[in-house]
Amino acid sequence: MRGLWRRFKEGERGVVIVQLALMAVLVMLMAAFAVDLGWFFLNASRIQRSADASALGGVVYMPDQQAIGVDRAERVAAANGYVDGDDGATLTIVPQPDGKANQLEVTISDEVPTFFLRVLGQSTQTISRTGRAEYLRPLPMGSPGGQFGNDGGDGIDCSPAAANPDPCFWANIHGTFTNTGMGDAFSSFCRYGTGWGGSNNSNCPESNDHRGERGYLYSVGHTGGAFSVQVQNINFERGGGNGVRAGDNYSWCAGVCDEGPTTRVRVYRPDPTPLSLEPTGLVCDQTYDPIDAPADQTVYPWMNVCTIGAPEPGPYTVEVKIVDDTNTILDDAGLNRYSIRATGGATFSALGDMAIFNNLSGVPTSFFLAKVDEAYAGRTLVVELFDPGDAQFGLSNEIFLVDPGSDSLKGAWTGGCRISIRRNGQADFGPATTTPAGTQCSIDATRPANDYDGDWLRVEIDLPESYTCTDCWWKIRYEYNGSATDTTTWRAFIVGSPLRLVLGG
Repeated sequence: MRGLWRRFKEGERGVVIVQLALMAVLVMLMAAFAVDLGWFFLNASRIQRSADASALGGVVYMPDQQAIGVDRAERVAAANGYVDGDDGATLTIVPQPDGKANQLEVTISDEVPTFFLRVLGQSTQTISRTGRAEYLRPLPMGSPGGQFGNDGGDGIDCSPAAANPDPCFWANIHGTFTNTGMGDAFSSFCRYGTGWGGSNNSNCPESNDHRGERGYLYSVGHTGGAFSVQVQNINFERGGGNGVRAGDNYSWCAGVCDEGPTTRVRVYRPDPTPLSLEPTGLVCDQTYDPIDAPADQTVYPWMNVCTIGAPEPGPYTVEVKIVDDTNTILDDAGLNRYSIRATGGATFSALGDMAIFNNLSGVPTSFFLAKVDEAYAGRTLVVELFDPGDAQFGLSNEIFLVDPGSDSLKGAWTGGCRISIRRNGQADFGPATTTPAGTQCSIDATRPANDYDGDWLRVEIDLPESYTCTDCWWKIRYEYNGSATDTTTWRAFIVGSPLRLVLGG
């Protein structure tokens, strides 16, 4: 009996050895799988980061410089070790995926070698990842066509019934030594209430909004053909003035400011660094000295700044600024109003912000504000107005924000808006009013109860995810019972980073 038991236990030892051997094989296979799986995750992360970086590097050139955008995406991928056709890697770049003009999609696939899975006959594993990026450019403002400002060469008619209606405003830039409270937030150096046009003409501390060396920027969107940049009434004119001409003014400085400001217009080729608003690559440069007002102020010729015969792909930038007179700063005072345009079928719009001078006479008037494409659905549109509503006291005056789907002469945005105010001299905005959904978004500018002289107003509009548009241009409508000859500065932008990855790409 004892011998039988001993033989049974010896047999069990053999079974255990077999079980241990099988378990060891299983553990080795699991370890091998874990090693390869970790290796796959590491490479998938590398490929995803490279696809994302490539999409971000190229999308800033969309849609106007598509070839450059694709080239930049390829370069970024190569810098990360992925070149199409090399070592099993493939690179697929899709500009404007799903019709999104401001997006770029990059897919990188790579054959990754395995380690322990080779034993099972799998020597490589293909890993593919996609990155999609979106770039939202500064909003075009003021003009959907090729001209920014009235055409004073044939009289001013801004009624909708006119054959070629004027926009009922002039482009504007103020001399450096001018009171900011006169309506130009960025070009004027002098703080509200100081400098010429203020209560203390000899004192001029710097305004909080003064932009420094940069002037007002405009964007030329060409179609590939030759175009010219032209200006009208760009020379600051001393004396005179009527409803047709742009209304250059320094009457409060006459006899002291001998000359008036000199204005400079420069044109730049498409920016190699589109994320920056600082223009680079000077193409042409013209300076316009102040002059005495001509006897006939009803006809103004268009003057050529320069002609681009073979334009490069992408938008050209035009800068208008005041040339500071370092010897006689008083010559930098004055209000210069002008018009500017691009020929050859090109579009011409302000870039991000603009200063304008309007001549209103008690009739509802609409101005093009900003183009807000469908790509901005789900984001917040911000409109900022400086020194708005300088109209006659005691008469009802109201400003409406008009969306592309509303009638510009009687409709307005009814999706709700928040309005805040920054009084002159203050650093921050404070809440003013909230307009609920279902009510037209408007600003009561009736004076003196609502006097915004020298103040900033901010209007925030949350665009729904369902936001769609055809022409996509928002407008501002002035319903003034009194007249207003007013200089004001407007900004429009979308909250958030202009450059971002699109989830789910």
